[in-house]
Amino acid sequence: MLSYIDFKSLLEKASSSLSTTYPIKWVTKPNEWVGLFNCEDNIYQISIKDIKHNMWASKFYFYNKETKEFEINKTNLNSISRFAIFRTIDIANIEFLETINPNGMVFTATDNSRGRKMLYDRFSLSVKDKLGYEYITEYDEDIDAQIYILYKDIDLNSVTDAVSEFIKSF
Repeated sequence: MLSYIDFKSLLEKASSSLSTTYPIKWVTKPNEWVGLFNCEDNIYQISIKDIKHNMWASKFYFYNKETKEFEINKTNLNSISRFAIFRTIDIANIEFLETINPNGMVFTATDNSRGRKMLYDRFSLSVKDKLGYEYITEYDEDIDAQIYILYKDIDLNSVTDAVSEFIKSF
């Protein structure tokens, strides 16, 4: 059991980590943004691709040094740095949305982590308030993931069409 002092120290580290971001090296093309960053000797990739109807998919990858491939994965860290990684992804997605101003963005939580889903909900609500996107989320049994959808200036049939295309990529 954590003592009060240990718990307070943990909260201070988490708070500090949530305000930390890692520099991203971007490669941009008309229909794709790819960003790489490092944390604790690990390499991470953010891939944002145009799906359809100016709706974009944001995916996060961890570089597996054993297989030498990027894998859709959690941060692969148990340290407090995972909060800084989330914050880096958060800032990257907002930078993308502000720069491109797409009709929407789709992303997923592919695990059962309540904490991750709470962070994704918080991010989505922040984007809704700050950038004027509508926000919906639902669980998809076919891909066993919670899907988060941000959209604006687009009809729901087009959103559904783009999300269906996104689900096929799993």
